Order: sequence, then structure tokens, then C-alpha cells
Amino acid sequence: MSTTITPANLNEHRYKMPVSLVAEIKRCFEWGREEAVEHCIFVDESQGPEPQHFCYFPRSGRGCAGYASNLEWTDCDGLNDLIDRYENYETRWCN
Repeated sequence: MSTTITPANLNEHRYKMPVSLVAEIKRCFEWGREEAVEHCIFVDESQGPEPQHFCYFPRSGRGCAGYASNLEWTDCDGLNDLIDRYENYETRWCN
């Protein structure tokens, strides 16, 4: 399940996201580059307790995925595309 993050609700969700991601979202809002972003979290117990974060920036056509401070960026067409690219990293990820 994804959450739409806007300037109005960023503070409400900031504690669920890595600090670097919150900072990037905040900059995008302040500079007018984005009006809203899509964010979701997955916990894969087989990979450990740390959640995976996926965040899509629609105006930029970019997204980031990864764990806490280790987020990687790629071009993508939506949150589902971002997740698919991450799951098929070797063949679909582009920096």
C-alpha cells in the first residue's frame, strides 16, 4: 500500500522515512519541483528487519529504492515500475 506525501502531510510521515529521503522530498516541495510523491514501505523478513523504501517523484520521472541511508535512484514511470525495476535490478535499473 502506498501513501501520497504532500507538503501538508510530510511532517506526519517523516518519522517513517530515512532522513535523507525526507530532506529530498522537502527540497522538491520547497522548490516547486513536486506537488506530491508516492511512498511505500516493505519489510521482507528474509532480508532482515530493516524496511525497504520506495518513493516515486512523478514530475521528475524518477524514483528511489533501498534501505535507510542506502537509497538508489532511477528513471521510472510510476511506483509499480520502480518496484519492478528494483526487483529486476540487473536488467532494468538505470542510474
